[in-house]
Amino acid sequence: MRQSKRFLRFSDYPVPSADGRHFSVGIETEDGETLNLEIPLSELGAIVSFLVLATAHINPNTTLQESPWEPIPTWGLKFAAGRSPAETLLVVHFQSFDLAFSIPTDELKRMEPDFVRILRVLSARTDVAH
Repeated sequence: MRQSKRFLRFSDYPVPSADGRHFSVGIETEDGETLNLEIPLSELGAIVSFLVLATAHINPNTTLQESPWEPIPTWGLKFAAGRSPAETLLVVHFQSFDLAFSIPTDELKRMEPDFVRILRVLSARTDVAH
């Protein structure tokens, strides 16, 4: 079994490289060790996907989120055809990469009334603001 260091926190804000194709971030471990990690922006989507998929190996009864959500700014989103008619992809575009989330098409159809209601509320807010 490999020896692992337990992640404690990021020790500083990400710093972009001179060419803008990487960023470095400081990482602190529970034993007080720190390291600087340089990450290529081209790998960021793969890293996020890896971390999210890794949670599939965690006991489903484990509570992963102990604090309120931290909103992540997006640059857009769209729906796309999945790998079969039973799957629809929600593609979220971030500044430097996209992430695709698999949604069962039947579940998306069940969500339609919620989307319509939310759009009406948002539309009403926009109308009042102008």
